[in-house]
Amino acid sequence: MKPAQAFEALTRQVTGGDSAAARKLRARLEPAIAALVRRALLFPEDRSLLQADVRAEVRSLGFTSRCELLAEDRPTVCLIARRICARLIQQFRVAWPHLPARETVNDLAGPSYTV
Repeated sequence: MKPAQAFEALTRQVTGGDSAAARKLRARLEPAIAALVRRALLFPEDRSLLQADVRAEVRSLGFTSRCELLAEDRPTVCLIARRICARLIQQFRVAWPHLPARETVNDLAGPSYTV
């Protein structure tokens, strides 16, 4: 299976409520998103949607505007990437109307548990 097909299959599974697929998708997306976050931090003059999202995350974490220094802080970059990735995956989940909230995804195999 080609990478694009595998990605599409994972997104369909996530949309269908498969939390194991969501974990696999997150594992695939986070490294790529971390690289994009690092680039966004290194080039703050970029005016992309990702740049705005990264800046919003930096502000929400309480950091100052020294983005080029944050780009070298691997745990911070990973944290920002994880948060952005979680929002992306949540958007896939929202596409399926039977899942009222992220906390209740449980492979739809049994009763829902709220965290």
